[in-house]
Amino acid sequence: MGGFREKFEFSIAVITFLLVVLASFFIFNNKEKNTELYSNGLFVDMDKGGVVSLEGPMEFYWKKLYAPNDFHRLNIEEADTLFFPNPWNSKIVNGKELQGKGFATFRTNIFFDSLQPMAILIDDYCNSFKLWMNGELIAKAGRVGRNYASTKSVKVNSIAYFTPRKGSNEFVLQTANYDEKYGGFRQAFLIGAEDKIVQKRNDVQVIDTLVLGFLFTTFLYYLGLFIFVSSEKSLLYFSLLVFFIFLRQLLLGHAGIMDEWINTHVHFYLKITIASALTSSLMVFFVFRSVFPKFLARKAFNIYGGLMLMFLVFTFIFPMYHVSVGMHYIQIVVLGSMTYIFYLALKAFRKADKEKRLIALGLILFLATVVLEALIFNRQISAEYILHYGLVIFIVFESYAFGVKLSNTYQQNVNLNRQLEFQNKNLQRLVDEKSAEIMEAKERELFSAMLQKSSADKFLLQLKDDLSKLNIDNRKDEKKLTSIISSLEQSVSHEELDNHLLHFEKIHPQFFEVLQEQNPDLTQNELKLCAYLKLNLSYKDIANILHVQPESVRKAKSRMRRKMGLSSDGAVHEYLLAIQTR
Repeated sequence: MGGFREKFEFSIAVITFLLVVLASFFIFNNKEKNTELYSNGLFVDMDKGGVVSLEGPMEFYWKKLYAPNDFHRLNIEEADTLFFPNPWNSKIVNGKELQGKGFATFRTNIFFDSLQPMAILIDDYCNSFKLWMNGELIAKAGRVGRNYASTKSVKVNSIAYFTPRKGSNEFVLQTANYDEKYGGFRQAFLIGAEDKIVQKRNDVQVIDTLVLGFLFTTFLYYLGLFIFVSSEKSLLYFSLLVFFIFLRQLLLGHAGIMDEWINTHVHFYLKITIASALTSSLMVFFVFRSVFPKFLARKAFNIYGGLMLMFLVFTFIFPMYHVSVGMHYIQIVVLGSMTYIFYLALKAFRKADKEKRLIALGLILFLATVVLEALIFNRQISAEYILHYGLVIFIVFESYAFGVKLSNTYQQNVNLNRQLEFQNKNLQRLVDEKSAEIMEAKERELFSAMLQKSSADKFLLQLKDDLSKLNIDNRKDEKKLTSIISSLEQSVSHEELDNHLLHFEKIHPQFFEVLQEQNPDLTQNELKLCAYLKLNLSYKDIANILHVQPESVRKAKSRMRRKMGLSSDGAVHEYLLAIQTR
């Protein structure tokens, strides 16, 4: 039963994934055509908008580089036809199927319903071309040649300006390809009024620049979060995923920041874009495994990591054309692995908690744009690169999920702090109670020792008095009795009481120092009296300890109270109890 459920879930995942791709394919390929067939050429209807796409069948001359003059002075054989924009791969010419390598000329007549100054926006990630309108060379990029040595491709993002004439306008385009599997243009040319075309390119550049800034800021943000929370590996992997897609967008986008460097290192540029795509797919595995470790098997993770490492080595070792051809096979592995992650993300979405569901949903939407990007790369869809937009969606979901997690963590910390504070208060109360109990026990022990000493002294003194009253006639016995009385007097000394006071100071450290600092006029006997009073001894108990009358103790306390400046005997007791010692 479990196996059937797993197969069913996988089937649902694949079907959902394909539906997303097919829906996107339908959206991109069923847009309104802005050019129409018109007798012997294309008609551009400017009433449909300020900027329209140049799309339609054109004359196609394979392995020919014709200039406009050649069509008027040479006897050119009948042309083939190819829909523009479209790669010429797999087209049959003279009984042979064309490959990507080669060069060709496109030609058509264009009819406009407006004769205002116009412009053409030409965009492609790697190409070379020359463009004539009505016999005038209006734009070129790179170097169009008849072989690899004489051809130089560049990143194309240029505007060609022209003023159309009434009736037929001859459009001639030369292009060559020796760097990529597919030959020809993948993006339609945009035609419109000069200001509209310039505004169109500026808008695209602004959007791409904003996206770049957003991606780079996100990269730094998540990298900074990882530095502060290094235990959260997902933050590091997500920041690296954002960085590699940022790098790819920087190279493929229209911001123009790297164009000068790109056009002088075009092959290295192409390899970096491929490497960034491969590394990004690997980072998807890292991100998923760090967030959902129970769903991704370590074996699958290790196998894919090994394959990506091998593909990266292949990318930087082999010539660019072979890399381009190989990439279309490597993409099968990448898309298969992304489908697997898509399936796991669906499982995780069903079983995970709220914050991880958000991450799973963002990942699912991001993977849909990965497939669309592959279709664009393979020239199955004529559209802008959209992977970075998918990542932006993923970032929004990831950031919201992180915010939810941060909020939950903060609330947990608040609750934990409250619990700790409550427990600390209880613990402090228990410590205070225990300390008070210990203190009270020690004081009782000291009080008991003092009373025992007082009782013993009282008995000895009474015995001494009784012996002193004896009338001894025998001289020898009198001497012996005198020795006994002397020993009794020594036993009733105050040294042991002083030792008890030392024990008191251990119970209440620095009590005498604090008391004398606050009341420097107190005598040593008054300081001792304060110690007895702090032990809560009565006048009678103190009198027994000191072998004096209770009235004497009361009078001594009254004199001491006046020195302290206190109003009543009760105030003395409160004052002594309030003295804090460490």
